[in-house]
Amino acid sequence: MTGEVGDSEPLMAIQDALTAGDYDEIIISTLPLGISRWLRLDVISKARALGPPVSHVLAPSKEKAAAGV
Repeated sequence: MTGEVGDSEPLMAIQDALTAGDYDEIIISTLPLGISRWLRLDVISKARALGPPVSHVLAPSKEKAAAGV
């Protein structure tokens, strides 16, 4: 397993990674709606335009996490 520190702008980091390697899928994990800056910036839709399929993992809200949902 490897990791890298990418650009602070999410789309630029994704584009850099796609240029440097060959990937089958992009997986993006965000905070819940209303908290996530990435969702406000529409990163998910913009990443889908880059080619590989995109899976979005949405963190539960604090209320759902506390309830075990």
